[in-house]
Amino acid sequence: MTGTVGQVTITGVTGLIGRSLCEVLTRRGVPYRGLARTPERARTVVGAQAVVAGSIADPAALTEACEGSAAVVHLARSSHDLADLCRYDYPALHAVIAAVNANRAELHFASSQAVFGDAPDPPPLLDDDSPPNPTTAYGAMKAAWERTARAACTTPPVVYRLPIVVPDRLADGAPWLRELLGTGFCHLTPDGTTLVLRPADARFAHAGVSFVHVDDVAETIAANLFRAEARGTVAMLADPEYVRFRELAELFAGLARDRGLTVRDEWPDPANGAELTGAMYRFDPTRAAKCLGFASPNGPERLLAKAAKWFTATLDAHATV
Repeated sequence: MTGTVGQVTITGVTGLIGRSLCEVLTRRGVPYRGLARTPERARTVVGAQAVVAGSIADPAALTEACEGSAAVVHLARSSHDLADLCRYDYPALHAVIAAVNANRAELHFASSQAVFGDAPDPPPLLDDDSPPNPTTAYGAMKAAWERTARAACTTPPVVYRLPIVVPDRLADGAPWLRELLGTGFCHLTPDGTTLVLRPADARFAHAGVSFVHVDDVAETIAANLFRAEARGTVAMLADPEYVRFRELAELFAGLARDRGLTVRDEWPDPANGAELTGAMYRFDPTRAAKCLGFASPNGPERLLAKAAKWFTATLDAHATV
């Protein structure tokens, strides 16, 4: 079977990047199919040619979802739990590649900064020639996917390494994202009158976050579908800037003071702080910009604006209690 140029299959179609990509493809007039975990999730997708409900590890479901597509965007994943990775993500590796090759399609794979493992202090600037060095089961899975896809796909795949992906609204993000960008270092007292700046650990006290906005990811993937020059590229889609948690804390403190709240700063002195653990790398996106046309216009400003909107809503919610 040969896929039709122009039709795309998206695994993880109901996820954060999947939904954003659906919007971009619809706007561009690109037909797409999808794979969703459950029938309930599948029914929430609007505009697809078809959405198959099934596991990413189920060859039959993948075969049906990929039928007639000349490109497969693999976004689906289970969790960071080793049991889930072994049950779903590793079996999916062979099932997805088999479906891609059966359609003579091109694979677009969402990888992760986790392939580089933990960052030392201070975190060095990495580019895409830096060797993978995963230190978690999740990072090892992504590294295995990268290597296997590049070796086994008939058409060289495009691999997008992603840092923290920021949604359009932080309120729509997972709880861990709101902790990372707010509640891990800023705490409202129960009466809502005081904001305490107190990082939960040394990572929050001394480090920052590498990030990319979800719409920039979706636009980049869409722009490189059926683009021969992109095939074989492995690149990091990351904003070149690095937003520190202290910068976010100062933003929230200013918003709190504007509301008349007391701000209590318990942030440790950087000179006397504990040794940094769990730092995040900073990334050089030169290859992504050159080979894939990736851009993150005003990335830090957009992140701070989203954070401000979320924190303002949090203050409003406390004020009405």
